Amino acid sequence: MEQSTNISHRGIVKNISNGKMEISLVDMEGCSACSLKSACGTNSPMDKKVEVPYFKNSFKTGQEVKVLLSTSQGFLALFWGYIFPFLLIISALFIANKFSLNEGLAGLFSLLVLGPYYLLLFFLRKRMKSTFSYRVEHL
Repeated sequence: MEQSTNISHRGIVKNISNGKMEISLVDMEGCSACSLKSACGTNSPMDKKVEVPYFKNSFKTGQEVKVLLSTSQGFLALFWGYIFPFLLIISALFIANKFSLNEGLAGLFSLLVLGPYYLLLFFLRKRMKSTFSYRVEHL
């Protein structure tokens, strides 16, 4: 039952230092059957790394682990990463189209709105990082 309330990925512990554990996520076979795979981003070829607070001495570098994130936190990440920027672009496009006669400029303005948004996310990254809490379990 716990499996359905968490998003889980296999990973390998890459580094342990200063009370933090860096885990590199491994592509999972189950990703191909997941209904959220198009929005997830973890099935892309880029190397995904997660930093997790480390309190116990039960993990070692090179060990395979399971990284868990609650489904509600996964949807929150989906909202801030994909849904809100989409709504921001659409809103900016409608507003710019209302005040401008040139559709090309309206489209350019709606895309330029993303710059300040992602800059704001960059400055709030520490706060966002504390919002999402990962759990790590042995395989």
